[in-house]
Amino acid sequence: METIKLNLSTGVGFAYAGEFMDRGYDVVICDVKDPVRAVEVLNKNHRGSGANAFGIKCDVSDAKSVQKLGKFAKDKMKTIKYWINNAGVNGGRRALREVPVEQVDLVVKVNLLGTLLCTKVAMDIMAEQEGVTGHIFNTVGSGVKGGKKDI
Repeated sequence: METIKLNLSTGVGFAYAGEFMDRGYDVVICDVKDPVRAVEVLNKNHRGSGANAFGIKCDVSDAKSVQKLGKFAKDKMKTIKYWINNAGVNGGRRALREVPVEQVDLVVKVNLLGTLLCTKVAMDIMAEQEGVTGHIFNTVGSGVKGGKKDI
């Protein structure tokens, strides 16, 4: 069974997870909110694939939370060949001068720091996997545009 770790639970990330499950990959998804419902839907919708979805609550802008994500993914999957960073937020469709400083701070923490923290954790895990080549992908999720699908 192939495995993949995805940093997401709705929107584009949810679609990635479903596509990978259809190809027989187990997936780990995460979100700042508990992704339990997304995991249930993925497992139900892709029951015949032989793949499983697992989920964990994670704030990608927090190093300790990302470390827990990495441990969870490693515990669930043993070997991680693919890691997709897909979390993203925005300041809304408005002029930067109208965006509150707190929102700018959040965008930088999630979109930049979160990507770097997750990439570091993924690289550390993959470096320990002897004989396994890992791949890390950084993508833009629907959250960057302000879109989010409720499950």
